[in-house]
Amino acid sequence: MFPSPQVVLRLEAFSCPERRKAGRLVSLVRDACRLRLSVQYSDNCDGGGRVLVALCAALTYADVRLSFEIVGVALLKILASNWRNRWLASVFLFLAWSPAMAAWCTSTSPVATLNINLGTVSEATADRMPVGSVIYTVSGDWDAYGGHNAGWCQNLPAGNLSPIGNLRVKTKVYFSMPGTPVQGYWNDVYPTNLAGVGVRIYIWNPSSYYGTPTRATAIPLSFTADLQNSPPTMRPAYGTGGLRVRVEVIKTAPNWQAGSLRYVGGQLRVTAADNASNSVTLTQVSIMGTMNTRSCSVAAGSRNVSVNMREVAYPNGFSGRQAGAYGPTIPFRITMNCVSGPRTSIQFDPVTAIAGKPDILGLTPNSSNASGIGVQLLSSVGVPLQLRTPVLLTARAPDGASTYSFGGRYILTGEPVRGGRADATSIFTMMYE
Repeated sequence: MFPSPQVVLRLEAFSCPERRKAGRLVSLVRDACRLRLSVQYSDNCDGGGRVLVALCAALTYADVRLSFEIVGVALLKILASNWRNRWLASVFLFLAWSPAMAAWCTSTSPVATLNINLGTVSEATADRMPVGSVIYTVSGDWDAYGGHNAGWCQNLPAGNLSPIGNLRVKTKVYFSMPGTPVQGYWNDVYPTNLAGVGVRIYIWNPSSYYGTPTRATAIPLSFTADLQNSPPTMRPAYGTGGLRVRVEVIKTAPNWQAGSLRYVGGQLRVTAADNASNSVTLTQVSIMGTMNTRSCSVAAGSRNVSVNMREVAYPNGFSGRQAGAYGPTIPFRITMNCVSGPRTSIQFDPVTAIAGKPDILGLTPNSSNASGIGVQLLSSVGVPLQLRTPVLLTARAPDGASTYSFGGRYILTGEPVRGGRADATSIFTMMYE
């Protein structure tokens, strides 16, 4: 008959309310295995933890001393002083969780930022698009936008996370969006700081990766990642290395606001799958850009307009001899290229002014110039224009090129009239909103 082995069972990181349960388990070990059993308790009565107990059945050794050392996740060391004539019937590990145990989460680096710059968004057909249309799209690798990170969660204290062999950890992965979604878009379109402009974000991993969608899927979304460490020396973690992201700009209202777009607050975070009391944020999402949906420019051929006023005889070519009498109207045109129907105006400013005549262009100073006359600008219907004042062209310019007609004519200023060269210059400014 072999003597009963001596066994030292060390129980670490278990809560004090569970000590009574542990005592009962130790008794079962002693009685079932016929062991001379001593138990060492760690003094951990001020915090939560777990009970890890080694149970055996019919251990029989010849002069054997066994040491059961419970370290980390479930490391069992068996030391024997005499390896002759030994026989091990069975060894069982029973894991009893303390209800006070909280999830422990960490990441490989501080919170990263996914910076997606949309640039300038300008669409000629934007206003004709129905509400709900995708105005603009940008996509690429997640990490290319600076969002690289990885993290994991376990129901273990931080000090007990040394990886041992193959380890599997179930971790909940969340891709969240802050705020209230825009109604009518299946809870995946979120408002930006610009009225009538929303964003939708898709994520996926083309390869099969811990439950991540393999096709573009709108967030918010969540799934459970069954993580496994590979190689065994590494802790199992969920990383962003293979993720792809796509951002869509959505028209959410008939009238939308131009300006600097900003959306901040979307997150990628992980938490324990079976205990969400703790989590860690891996990446913060930041989207920016410029919504330049209503824009105009002067056509290249209209940036410098030369109008030939021709020769006009005095007094026969004028409507009279008195101040305000005018010569024939010479038409000219200015072309603008506009996007998305802005309100457009034009303003003419004189280079040379005439005292007391604010709405007449003065002649360019020169010794050979004529005198006693100026140039008057007219609208397309022949109405004299006020200088230095914006004049409405249209409340809604069509997409593309628009040509606006004007006219110019000589006009008597009331001073003695002298013949000669009669040139005048005006600077015009096109305005849109």
